[in-house]
Amino acid sequence: MSGDGPLVLPFVGVITTPDILPAAVARECAAALFPLDGTTSPRLFDFTSYYEPEMGRGLIRFWLGGAALRPAGELPAWKRKAGELEDAWRGGNGGRRVNLDPGYIAALQLVLATTKPLPQATYARDGIFAVVELLFHDGAFHPVPWTYGDYAAAAADGTFLLWRERFRALTARFGRGNDGGVPGY
Repeated sequence: MSGDGPLVLPFVGVITTPDILPAAVARECAAALFPLDGTTSPRLFDFTSYYEPEMGRGLIRFWLGGAALRPAGELPAWKRKAGELEDAWRGGNGGRRVNLDPGYIAALQLVLATTKPLPQATYARDGIFAVVELLFHDGAFHPVPWTYGDYAAAAADGTFLLWRERFRALTARFGRGNDGGVPGY
């Protein structure tokens, strides 16, 4: 894994079929991606029907928060490993039962990894792109025009603020991070 870039706090966005236990996903992600320290409460994923043809209805959404700072340059490796985990959980029909989207929280943004060359995505490496999904200002995360509905809702209810505070505490402790040189971030 590449160790380049500023330190960030990783997380994994998770969507599962109802038969997959969140604790099992957390266990596998912690072993394969990075140490975890927290999960959000599972909630019904009803923001889009995009995943229904492959995964069915009644999908569950939750997020897993990283326990320690990691270099932002590891994002492509997390996405590749997440794809391997998704493949391990495939159902008998070949469809995914778990969707994993790693990303990170920095001082002023929440970034997701994707394999899609979207107009708003920046190429990272190894076929992986990075997309800023949320911007932090005025004490909260805010969506941008392309933000996924579930991320916008999570930003509105403060889901990611606790992890941002953890990021700030850890960067203050270790003296480096992705603050962009902005005073009072």
